[in-house]
Amino acid sequence: MSNQTIKMYKRRGVALMLVMITVLITGGMAVAYFGSRDNSISISQNIQKSSEARMAAESGVELAIAILETDFDWRRKHVEGVILNDFEFGESRFTITIIDSDTHLPPTEESSNVELSIQSTVDGVTQEMVAKATVIPKDNEFDVDFSEFAVFAESEIKIQDVSTIKRWAASPGATAEKAVKLGTLATRPLAIQSSQSLPSIEIHGPKNASSMLSSTRTKINSFSDTPKMLHAPAPDLSKTKTLTHKSMNSKKDSKDNWKSRWANVFTKSAMKGRRPTTNRTITTGNYTLDTIQLTNGESLHISGDVELTVTDTFMLDNADIILADDATLTIYAESEVQIESGYIGDANKSIQSWMDPSRIKLYSNQPHDWKIRGESIIKGEIYAPKANYEMSEQSILCGRVAADEVSFSGASRLYYDQLLDQGGYANADGLLYNERGEMVSELKQMNALNRDAIETLQNHYANDDEETDYWSGRNWKNTPTERPHEVIYQFVTFGFDAREWESVACKQSQSYVSKTNERRYD
Repeated sequence: MSNQTIKMYKRRGVALMLVMITVLITGGMAVAYFGSRDNSISISQNIQKSSEARMAAESGVELAIAILETDFDWRRKHVEGVILNDFEFGESRFTITIIDSDTHLPPTEESSNVELSIQSTVDGVTQEMVAKATVIPKDNEFDVDFSEFAVFAESEIKIQDVSTIKRWAASPGATAEKAVKLGTLATRPLAIQSSQSLPSIEIHGPKNASSMLSSTRTKINSFSDTPKMLHAPAPDLSKTKTLTHKSMNSKKDSKDNWKSRWANVFTKSAMKGRRPTTNRTITTGNYTLDTIQLTNGESLHISGDVELTVTDTFMLDNADIILADDATLTIYAESEVQIESGYIGDANKSIQSWMDPSRIKLYSNQPHDWKIRGESIIKGEIYAPKANYEMSEQSILCGRVAADEVSFSGASRLYYDQLLDQGGYANADGLLYNERGEMVSELKQMNALNRDAIETLQNHYANDDEETDYWSGRNWKNTPTERPHEVIYQFVTFGFDAREWESVACKQSQSYVSKTNERRYD
């Protein structure tokens, strides 16, 4: 019988070690707990002060918006953009700074898109709110070109297939509270035809219009007095010169060969002989030319304030007319207009990128056809009271149109910029009507959109007695101040602490917040 020997392992001290580890962990947790309780009062105070500073900053935003809505001359009466410095508000103090969003400099008389920065401090804790705002001034404009309407037609409006008319969401003035307006001078039944309902559209027509004016059940709003469609403005021929090679420049051609090539872009021979180069630039001036023909990726660049009178064909075929940032373009078309997958607008061709459509004006007094087809995009205003304006396929107009007949088919779209709505004929209480609801006598005598005549009427009827005195705290504390100007704003950042203990969280937020913190901590 064999004997088995079992080897025993010595585990001296293991139990004691486990006890010591348990004691250390428990002790550490206890120290951490009591340590956290030790500064809980400070943390609570910081949270309370931060909340108070945040609420004060929010009040500062409301005050800043209120200032923009009043007639206070904030565009000039500031110090490097600061309109209120260390302003006492209850137990807080805040500073309001306004910066032009376009130039990133303090505001000037031309500023309308601004960035508001409000810094509020309560007992050493600072909060900042940043908002972007667009100021829409109440100019009391004598607006007689029907720009308050997305579409205005003297005779007929057709909206067929899946074509749509909506507000331009990219515009700073876009608001769902304002309906997009259609207008007509027609009185016969079905002068406005739509293949779909128009729930967000407001229709205006003459008082004697048929109850069946529209094919939809949309209510018809009657004009206080029947307007008339004035002739488009005429070019100032005394300032107009024939377009020559000296008026333009090319990014590619030399001075020697430019004279022989530039005409290929603007004459009927554009498709003959040598291919024209792709980039041309026209600088400030009034010019007359017989034809614009741009094809196959060619582009015309506009720099400065340019007026073009086109006496013959105006055609874009897969070509562009692009404006520089500060440029304006007015085209007087005396013939038919054909745009096939063309583009007229700023350098950013996306409809998600807003451009003031009033920078581009297309006029015509001739009874010709305007055909916008393909994937064309136009950012501008069209006023052609005798023309037949047609949009088809996937073409887009960002702005508005006024013509004799207007039709949309295919998947064409019109996006109306509500910043163009200055009341006009649709506003019964506006400058165009007297106290009896009749158009003012001078307007009845007008036959064309004459700039000088309109400016004279503007100066005569507009209220120039508005208060523009320097704003002070007493004005709004004692009596409410009138707020005639509309301000549309949105927050960029909604309150963050300037204390270092929140710097990590701030760095993880959007880049704008991070950059702002870096400037503050420098």
